[in-house]
Amino acid sequence: MNKKAIELSVNFLVILILSIVIFSSALILTKKVFDSTTTKQKELDDKTIKQIEVLLNDGSRVGIPILKKSGSPGDQLIYGLGIYNVLRAQKTFHVEITFKTAYAPDDTEIVGADNAHIESDWYFSSVKEYTIKNNEYVSIPILFEIGSEMAPGVPTQKGIYIFDVKVTVDDNDDHVNTGDKLYDGNLHKIYVVVE
Repeated sequence: MNKKAIELSVNFLVILILSIVIFSSALILTKKVFDSTTTKQKELDDKTIKQIEVLLNDGSRVGIPILKKSGSPGDQLIYGLGIYNVLRAQKTFHVEITFKTAYAPDDTEIVGADNAHIESDWYFSSVKEYTIKNNEYVSIPILFEIGSEMAPGVPTQKGIYIFDVKVTVDDNDDHVNTGDKLYDGNLHKIYVVVE
């Protein structure tokens, strides 16, 4: 048998084994990184829930513990919203989030930001209606993904984007929401800072 052929086969096996070991190590490292990120996110969520509890235990009907967060286009930002039902009966609450305005870092209003585009592309919520029993509260995650565009074909500019958060309640048992009466009498705000 040819010595060169055997040497080539052994070299190939050594390289193959080393490649498998390196690939396996990379997979294990990636899993550890993602697991730690998930754990940190859970801790953040627990912290936000506790902050909501503190706000609602102080007598507030609606609470947003962190009003302002920063990120870049493509980043996801999660805000917490708490609603406490003090209406002596189970009620259905409605959450409406609308884009209000945006300001550049020099405090001038950003022109060209399209309300409909930002509301449909930046804000994600699968449920906008919440049924809450008497003397109970819910903690609601509000997810924003900062879009790369603030209007079709217009790149998102750096600045602060302001959203109105309106919480209303059904006025009767027919689940008819009048939409004009704020549950706690306040129009709340969320600030998304684009860097």
